[in-house]
Amino acid sequence: MSGAAITAGRRLALAALLTLGGIGLMARNALADAPAAAASDRPHKLLALMEASGVSTRLRELIEASLPQVRAQGESILKTNLRHMRPDAGIRDRLLAAEARFEQAAKLRLQTVLTDNVWLREYDRAFSDGELDQLLAFYTSPLHVRERALDVADDSALRNSIEQVLHSGTAELTQDFVREVRALTRECDCREPAPAAAAPAPPATH
Repeated sequence: MSGAAITAGRRLALAALLTLGGIGLMARNALADAPAAAASDRPHKLLALMEASGVSTRLRELIEASLPQVRAQGESILKTNLRHMRPDAGIRDRLLAAEARFEQAAKLRLQTVLTDNVWLREYDRAFSDGELDQLLAFYTSPLHVRERALDVADDSALRNSIEQVLHSGTAELTQDFVREVRALTRECDCREPAPAAAAPAPPATH
């Protein structure tokens, strides 16, 4: 075999080794990236499962049912702090705007339950990615659509999630609202005057 043929053969072998090495490196990188991709996909699977199973719908219903309680709390705070007060139109409008901001902030705080609740935590703890895929396949199947029509599952755990946010998650919002109302009532200096003292009774005549 000529020297040129040997050199050409070596070049081909080297090129093959470099190609195989590149393929091996790509495969190792893909395997290394797979757990990270699966980890980032897991929260989406859990949320999709919560939506498909009807839990998200029930949570939204419970949140909406809780809003009158938030509204009543805002009205109570205004009523308590405006006792014996006669604010002018400007202060009254600012108080109502503060109440509306409180209600909206409380609603947004309640909606955090949609992405952080006992159902999500328990399913994340109990099921592997493959099992989540199987559950998703079931919950998006026609069979489950029929099963949901008969669903009478107890949703006390979901109610507890809402109550927890109502009682502790909105406490800071409530305190901020009370401080704003009190600051506005001090600003308006609109306390009703104290009732006039009763005139002394005339002396008795004999």
